[in-house]
Amino acid sequence: MTEKNEPLARVSGWVATESDLELDDQGRIVVAGELPVDVEADDERLLLTHRSTEPVTSEARVEELRSLIPGRASTIGGTVTSDESGIQVVLTNHIYLDGLNHQTFSTALRELVGAVDALGPRTIPLDLPNTFEESEPGETAPEAAPVSAPAEPDPTREMPPAWVATHAVPSGGMSAWPEPNPEIQPSAHLEARVRVTVSERRGDWARVVGSNGWTGWVDARRLVELSKSETMAATGSAGSAVGSKRLNPLILAGALFTALSALLPWIDDGRNAMELTLKFLWDVDAQGEPFLGWGLMGLGALALGVAFLKKPLGPALLVGIATIATALLFVAQLYRVLSDLGGGFEELRDAVGFAPAVTVGGGILTLIGGAK
Repeated sequence: MTEKNEPLARVSGWVATESDLELDDQGRIVVAGELPVDVEADDERLLLTHRSTEPVTSEARVEELRSLIPGRASTIGGTVTSDESGIQVVLTNHIYLDGLNHQTFSTALRELVGAVDALGPRTIPLDLPNTFEESEPGETAPEAAPVSAPAEPDPTREMPPAWVATHAVPSGGMSAWPEPNPEIQPSAHLEARVRVTVSERRGDWARVVGSNGWTGWVDARRLVELSKSETMAATGSAGSAVGSKRLNPLILAGALFTALSALLPWIDDGRNAMELTLKFLWDVDAQGEPFLGWGLMGLGALALGVAFLKKPLGPALLVGIATIATALLFVAQLYRVLSDLGGGFEELRDAVGFAPAVTVGGGILTLIGGAK
């Protein structure tokens, strides 16, 4: 084996270990079944080259493509030329042979794929082998699918009734656009292996929707179609994510207990918190509004809001302690009144209603729910 062939043989072995890579009959690396990369070696470097063309001759597009080629800070280089047949783009990356290993090769290849993605879906590989069979006599080619205008211009978000993953983003990730127009800049970069569903196709463009409702346009040819089992697994994961956003049941119960206690007896004569002043908590001689019941209703509403939080620990701690403290302060103030009249704990037990215990229960449920 010659020195030049030895790096190529190593590359062939690495390609065989990557599920989204393969070698075609011309010795090129094909990424995700669509993107061909030429591999060559000289005395110092392994060279990776992707050649593509666009069937347009716009000078503005030529300048735009040149601006998308990484600058001198990157190892990726490239050229953009045009003639009557269209615009030709050549992108290259390299690895020096003294640092060539599986990791450096994979990194350089993925960087090249990312640079190709940034050019947009209208770039197509040059010199692809013809994989179309000859038509049978009398058979006609299918007509081009009509392109209809979208119902809403420039759609940005969408949430289908039941999201089902159909495709995955290829290795190396890919760019996404807000509309199927390569003249504008990409609006997002999708990470590799992200699951999406295809909701619309226009030529080589596909409109994809994520599990969170995000939508954008990508190069349909580079999407990796999922198998039935992969589709079910991805959809189940999305459903679990949605299910994890349900209300915290313990904090919800605490909110209900707290709000309900405002309508229950706080004193043995049957008076509830809507008939007792809130100021009694710090002044035993106070009367009138605001009533204690409204304070309890407010604490219940705060607990209900905390039940929606993904990380409720801190807020639940504050609301739970405030709820328990409200009940304990009321009992303490009631004991103070009774003690001034010569009573003690036995009189307190007879005088206090069961609503403070319900309030304390609501506070404890809120605390436990926040800690879960």
